[in-house]
Amino acid sequence: PEGRRRFVDGACCQLRPHYVSVLTEYNKALVQRNAFLRQCKERGGFTAAGDQLDLWDHTLAVAGARVTRYREEYIRRLQPIAARIYDGLSGGREQLTVGWETPHADTPADIARYWLGALQDARRADLAVGYTTVGPHREDLHLALDGLAARTYGSQGQQRSAVLALKLAEASLLQEVTGETPVAFLDDVMSELDTSRQDYILNHIDGWQVVITCCEPSTALKNTAAKVFQVKQGVISE
Repeated sequence: PEGRRRFVDGACCQLRPHYVSVLTEYNKALVQRNAFLRQCKERGGFTAAGDQLDLWDHTLAVAGARVTRYREEYIRRLQPIAARIYDGLSGGREQLTVGWETPHADTPADIARYWLGALQDARRADLAVGYTTVGPHREDLHLALDGLAARTYGSQGQQRSAVLALKLAEASLLQEVTGETPVAFLDDVMSELDTSRQDYILNHIDGWQVVITCCEPSTALKNTAAKVFQVKQGVISE
């Protein structure tokens, strides 16, 4: 989950630089609330803990609502692009759905109220363990293939295809927003992909500069338009 959140946060930071300060504000408040919770746990609880936590809960809920809003907006834009790319990778055999674990709320104020209620409901548990157990730092990205969780039911090839679809969709969305074509570096993506998926990667990413590494020369040679280099004992040759 942490890696999936990092993927989304990194992409949001590229598209919306202001998101860096939004995420920093939330993380700072989270660190301070956790420090207070640890202090309470070590000292057996404070009688005034409620007043202090009310302050941190409000700060965390407001900052968290902004984080959640940025993330869900990004996933909303990423979903159709990732689904289209996965459709090409799978030859239309499977459908990829990308979702974000987020409160069902319409406005940032509604999301803030949701997080505030969740923090208050979890207060006893948070004091017992010494850290914050709910909030945007616990949200997760969900990938489904034909409605089934990819990480549970997907094969290694399907899971790898889903990851590729996400990364290529990230690059496509970045190009759409900025007008600049990204350079894609794909390290050893061919293993565990069947021939049709390899073909899509090698021949159907038009207009990009793509650098792909692989261990099988025959795989690289499938793309007749590509320039192929071999690295052997630290020496690069064509």
